[in-house]
Parts: sequence; C-alpha cells; structure tokens
Amino acid sequence: GLVDGPKSDNKCADLLPVYHSNKKSGGEDIFELTIDQNSVAVGGKFLDKNERAVFPITEDSITRSGSKIAPHAVCDELSYLSGAIDPLKNENYLEGIMNLLDYEKAKSCESFRIIGNYIIKNTILQDFLKFYLRGKEYKLDDKFNLSFQVENAEGKAAGKSLNLNKLFITFKLERANKGDMPLTNDRDFHEFYIGYVRSVNSSRAMTYCDLTGKLDYCVERHRGIIGNAKLISISNHDETYYGRLKSGGDIYHISYEASQKIHNMLKYLVDDANHASFIGGPRSPNRYDT
Repeated sequence: GLVDGPKSDNKCADLLPVYHSNKKSGGEDIFELTIDQNSVAVGGKFLDKNERAVFPITEDSITRSGSKIAPHAVCDELSYLSGAIDPLKNENYLEGIMNLLDYEKAKSCESFRIIGNYIIKNTILQDFLKFYLRGKEYKLDDKFNLSFQVENAEGKAAGKSLNLNKLFITFKLERANKGDMPLTNDRDFHEFYIGYVRSVNSSRAMTYCDLTGKLDYCVERHRGIIGNAKLISISNHDETYYGRLKSGGDIYHISYEASQKIHNMLKYLVDDANHASFIGGPRSPNRYDT
C-alpha cells in the first residue's frame, strides 16, 4: 500500500511505481498543461516550488546523458515535446506516443487516450506560450530564449527571460464532476504504462535474474540515485574482467523490474527527510532511531 499511495499533496517524497521517476519543482521549471475531454489544452501553470511531478520513463531515457536522444514516455523537456525546437528529438518522442496509443486500443486507458491525442497535434509550444504569457508581448530567439516584460514589486516594468529547451512539461486531465486528475496522481495511468512496459519486455531475450532467480528481461544499465551517480555499472576498463569473463555484462544479471524496485526504494529513502542525511552532517530532527 506504500507504492504509488494516496498523497495529501505532491511535496512529500514518493515511493514510485516501477518504470516511473519524479522531479521536484524549482518554481519555474515544471509547467502543467490542463487538457479537456476533447483533447484540447484549456489551461496551464507552473507547479509550486518543491511540488513533485511523477512521470513514466524508458530504459534509455532514465540513463540518458549528453547529446543522447532518448525521450521519456509522456512528460519531458520542451525540446522533446516541440518539433519547432528540435525536430529529431520530437520525432523520437512522437513515435513512442504512437506506440502507446496503439497499445491503448487493446488496453483501454481513457486519460492517456485523451492526452495522447492532444500530444500528437504537436501544439505544446504554442499552448505553453498562450497560457504562460496570457497575451503579453514576447521575443523568442533562435536558441529558444523567451524574453518579455513583467511588473516588479515597485510597479515598474522589468525584463524577464526563460530558456525553453529544458522546461519540463507535465499534464492534467480536466474531468467534469470528478475533479481534475494530474498524471502524477493517476494510478490507472501508471498501471497502464507498467502493463505496456511488461508487454514490450516479454518479447525480448530472457535471462535468469541473479536476484530473483526468475527468467526475465535483464539490463546492464541502471538508473542513478543522486543525479547520474550509480550503484551498479560496468567498468570502462576491460582488464577488470578479461580473462575471467567475455564481457562486463556477464558479471551479474539483474532484471529490469528488480532494478527498478531496488532503485526506486533507494531513491525514496534519499528523497525523504525522515530517512536521509548527508554523511557527517547533522541528524534530521524527524529521523527515526533504531
């Protein structure tokens, strides 16, 4: 009952479901678009500071770095969600959305069908500008730096700028008489995506997982815990295993799902103030002693 459990707000640490991650808002870096039942964007706002967005990831996207193109499954940076910013990233992103929409035809998920049909219209950049600026005049340069005027505390006009490449977009579904549902809290959508990943992985090469003892899809790349800092990785130095093994991947076999469960549990312990403290740092006043 702890995984993907009910939340009184989105500022607490999340014990994430498998194949999902989260991101904490800095105040103006995660923008939530509201989509109505007709797959039309009807509103949008930045998440409050420290509010968390939960979103589905892929095996490649959770380990991406540098110039590697690997979109998250639905929610991601605007450079992936807008063809105007980066056509190649957007092409890869939309391919994943179409695959999910095909899967949805057999495994119904209303919230994703509505949001997915909105996404493939490819109007996310325009809709962000519409709901964020609300009619203000603006300039957008060739590197997608947005600049516009705001009124400061003294009532005077002041310039403001925002780089749109790394701006993270998430979604909320508008529901009549039920209350709006952010994808962050949509457990039916989370289960739908988990089913999709398991379906895809079931057709891949299987190996016995050394942790569970079960025949499963195993991975060599594992997510980081703090940024990209990893607990499990393969050395770039071949001499660490040559003569005993043919490749670094032969050392140990861990299934994708087991890796997800372990790393999500560790991420929760690191993110939660009741359990985490820096080595050598002060003890949290809320930390439980054993």
